[in-house]
Amino acid sequence: FPYSERANTPAIDFPDAVDVGVRHQRVERLTKLSNILHKEFCDTFIGSEVEVLIEGFRKGGVMYGYSSSYLRVELDYSKELINNIVKAKVVSVDENGVATAVLS
Repeated sequence: FPYSERANTPAIDFPDAVDVGVRHQRVERLTKLSNILHKEFCDTFIGSEVEVLIEGFRKGGVMYGYSSSYLRVELDYSKELINNIVKAKVVSVDENGVATAVLS
């Protein structure tokens, strides 16, 4: 991983240090892999019922929250459900791993 090589730190004297460009390429590859694995994990919830703590809302009539598995879930907005735990069925997951659900 990229680290800061500053004077008076051990990193400045590391022998055989990996080139900065290589470090950044590795981080990019790991980030892509992490995103793929996260999406695959989120996809396993499609068709499942999850409990979601509704935390807030955003423009467009959507409220959101997180399941106990840290799945971000979005539902149609309902003011009385904010700050409550609801049961919802996951119907889809977008490319960022955000689930769309309906109340169950």
